[in-house]
Amino acid sequence: MSFASKYNKNGRVFSIDTEGWTDYVGLSDLYEKDKEAVYPVHGFYINRKSKFGPRPTLISDGYFVNLPSHMLDDVVDIMGDPEAVAEIEAGKVGFKVRTYTSKNYNKECYGVEFVDVE
Repeated sequence: MSFASKYNKNGRVFSIDTEGWTDYVGLSDLYEKDKEAVYPVHGFYINRKSKFGPRPTLISDGYFVNLPSHMLDDVVDIMGDPEAVAEIEAGKVGFKVRTYTSKNYNKECYGVEFVDVE
């Protein structure tokens, strides 16, 4: 990949039209709704207007999902990988919500596990 094609991006990586979408959903909400569901991944973006710094955000079916801040580097990598973007655009990527216990805060937290969708 050339330098120009790698860095001359206008911020939009995925082709999904999210105009008019306003709903943000937390991972805890999705987990409580259905602990085993596989949700589609239609794209990602970085919310740079968060009061807590840049925040990775997943685009799913008609809503946005706030991701944990520790996933920021992963989302940046995904967005910069043309093969990953193509897989997502082709509808081949989903996610499940998983829980884990934070060692730092000794509380239940939520994360995602990506899954291949056929």
